[in-house]
Amino acid sequence: MMYYDPIKKIRDEIRKGPTIGYLAYPFFNNPEKNSEEVRYLALKLMEKYPNLFIIVPHFAVGALVLGEIPDRPSFSAEDNFNAGVMELNILSKVDFFIIGKDLDYHESAGCCWEYIFCRWRQSHGEKILITTARELLEEEKTDRR
Repeated sequence: MMYYDPIKKIRDEIRKGPTIGYLAYPFFNNPEKNSEEVRYLALKLMEKYPNLFIIVPHFAVGALVLGEIPDRPSFSAEDNFNAGVMELNILSKVDFFIIGKDLDYHESAGCCWEYIFCRWRQSHGEKILITTARELLEEEKTDRR
Protein backbone atom coordinates (compact mmCIF):
# COMPACT_ATOMS: atom_id res chain seq x y z
CA MET A 1 0.00 0.00 0.00
CA MET A 2 1.29 3.44 -0.92
CA TYR A 3 1.38 6.12 1.79
CA TYR A 4 0.19 9.53 0.57
CA ASP A 5 2.17 12.55 1.74
CA PRO A 6 -0.16 15.54 1.29
CA ILE A 7 2.70 17.97 0.70
CA LYS A 8 4.72 15.71 -1.60
CA LYS A 9 3.48 17.73 -4.60
CA ILE A 10 4.79 20.92 -3.01
CA ARG A 11 8.15 19.39 -2.15
CA ASP A 12 8.42 18.00 -5.69
CA GLU A 13 7.64 21.43 -7.18
CA ILE A 14 10.31 23.08 -5.04
CA ARG A 15 12.88 20.50 -6.10
CA LYS A 16 12.15 20.90 -9.84
CA GLY A 17 14.00 24.17 -10.10
CA PRO A 18 14.27 27.69 -8.75
CA THR A 19 11.13 28.77 -6.93
CA ILE A 20 10.14 31.80 -4.90
CA GLY A 21 8.25 31.57 -1.64
CA TYR A 22 6.63 34.30 0.43
CA LEU A 23 6.93 33.60 4.15
CA ALA A 24 4.06 35.16 6.10
CA TYR A 25 4.80 35.76 9.77
CA PRO A 26 3.37 38.12 12.42
CA PHE A 27 5.35 41.31 12.91
CA PHE A 28 3.78 44.21 14.80
CA ASN A 29 3.08 42.58 18.17
CA ASN A 30 6.83 42.09 18.76
CA PRO A 31 8.92 43.31 15.79
CA GLU A 32 12.37 42.47 17.13
CA LYS A 33 11.52 38.95 18.33
CA ASN A 34 9.35 38.12 15.29
CA SER A 35 11.99 39.40 12.87
CA GLU A 36 14.60 37.15 14.43
CA GLU A 37 12.24 34.14 14.42
CA VAL A 38 11.21 34.58 10.79
CA ARG A 39 14.82 35.13 9.70
CA TYR A 40 15.84 31.85 11.36
CA LEU A 41 12.82 30.06 9.83
CA ALA A 42 13.58 31.37 6.32
CA LEU A 43 17.20 30.24 6.61
CA LYS A 44 16.12 26.75 7.77
CA LEU A 45 13.73 26.44 4.82
CA MET A 46 16.32 27.58 2.28
CA GLU A 47 18.90 25.22 3.78
CA LYS A 48 16.53 22.26 3.43
CA TYR A 49 15.36 23.32 -0.06
CA PRO A 50 18.26 24.94 -1.95
CA ASN A 51 15.98 25.72 -4.94
CA LEU A 52 13.66 27.79 -2.76
CA PHE A 53 14.29 31.50 -2.30
CA ILE A 54 12.26 33.02 0.53
CA ILE A 55 10.93 36.56 0.49
CA VAL A 56 10.14 37.83 3.98
CA PRO A 57 7.95 40.95 3.92
CA HIS A 58 9.51 42.22 7.20
CA PHE A 59 12.77 42.70 5.32
CA ALA A 60 11.68 43.09 1.69
CA VAL A 61 9.01 45.70 2.43
CA GLY A 62 9.04 46.85 6.08
CA ALA A 63 12.75 47.53 6.31
CA LEU A 64 12.76 49.03 2.80
CA VAL A 65 9.97 51.49 3.60
CA LEU A 66 11.16 52.34 7.13
CA GLY A 67 14.89 51.94 6.58
CA GLU A 68 15.23 49.42 9.44
CA ILE A 69 13.24 46.98 11.54
CA PRO A 70 12.09 49.31 14.33
CA ASP A 71 11.20 48.40 17.91
CA ARG A 72 7.86 50.13 17.49
CA PRO A 73 6.78 50.44 13.88
CA SER A 74 4.98 53.65 13.02
CA PHE A 75 3.91 53.75 9.41
CA SER A 76 2.41 56.91 8.02
CA ALA A 77 -0.81 56.40 6.06
CA GLU A 78 1.17 56.79 2.82
CA ASP A 79 3.86 54.30 3.95
CA ASN A 80 1.16 51.84 4.98
CA PHE A 81 -0.52 52.13 1.57
CA ASN A 82 2.77 51.80 -0.32
CA ALA A 83 3.82 48.79 1.77
CA GLY A 84 0.48 47.11 1.06
CA VAL A 85 0.82 47.69 -2.67
CA MET A 86 4.39 46.31 -2.64
CA GLU A 87 3.30 43.20 -0.74
CA LEU A 88 0.41 42.53 -3.13
CA ASN A 89 2.77 42.92 -6.07
CA ILE A 90 5.15 40.40 -4.54
CA LEU A 91 2.29 38.02 -3.70
CA SER A 92 1.07 38.19 -7.29
CA LYS A 93 4.42 36.82 -8.51
CA VAL A 94 5.49 34.14 -6.01
CA ASP A 95 5.18 30.38 -6.55
CA PHE A 96 4.52 29.51 -2.89
CA PHE A 97 2.78 31.13 0.01
CA ILE A 98 4.25 29.74 3.23
CA ILE A 99 2.47 30.29 6.52
CA GLY A 100 5.16 30.65 9.17
CA LYS A 101 2.92 30.67 12.25
CA ASP A 102 -0.70 29.64 12.72
CA LEU A 103 -3.02 32.25 11.27
CA ASP A 104 -4.70 34.34 13.95
CA TYR A 105 -6.48 37.53 12.91
CA HIS A 106 -5.91 39.14 16.32
CA GLU A 107 -2.18 38.43 16.20
CA SER A 108 -1.72 39.41 12.55
CA ALA A 109 -4.50 40.63 10.32
CA GLY A 110 -1.85 41.17 7.63
CA CYS A 111 -0.95 37.46 7.44
CA CYS A 112 -4.64 36.61 7.16
CA TRP A 113 -5.15 39.09 4.31
CA GLU A 114 -2.06 37.74 2.53
CA TYR A 115 -3.51 34.24 2.81
CA ILE A 116 -6.89 35.43 1.51
CA PHE A 117 -5.22 37.09 -1.48
CA CYS A 118 -3.38 33.86 -2.32
CA ARG A 119 -6.60 31.84 -2.04
CA TRP A 120 -8.20 34.39 -4.38
CA ARG A 121 -5.35 33.78 -6.85
CA GLN A 122 -6.00 30.05 -6.67
CA SER A 123 -9.74 30.54 -7.21
CA HIS A 124 -8.92 32.45 -10.40
CA GLY A 125 -6.85 29.60 -11.80
CA GLU A 126 -3.43 30.96 -10.91
CA LYS A 127 -0.73 28.54 -9.90
CA ILE A 128 0.28 29.32 -6.36
CA LEU A 129 0.75 26.61 -3.77
CA ILE A 130 -0.05 27.27 -0.12
CA THR A 131 1.64 25.38 2.68
CA THR A 132 3.07 25.88 6.14
CA ALA A 133 6.67 26.08 7.23
CA ARG A 134 5.92 23.31 9.72
CA GLU A 135 4.87 20.95 6.90
CA LEU A 136 7.92 21.79 4.81
CA LEU A 137 10.28 21.14 7.70
CA GLU A 138 8.68 17.87 8.80
CA GLU A 139 10.50 14.68 7.99
CA GLU A 140 9.28 13.23 4.73
CA LYS A 141 7.25 10.08 4.92
CA THR A 142 8.39 7.18 2.79
CA ASP A 143 6.29 4.71 0.87
CA ARG A 144 5.10 1.84 3.03
CA ARG A 145 4.73 -1.44 1.23
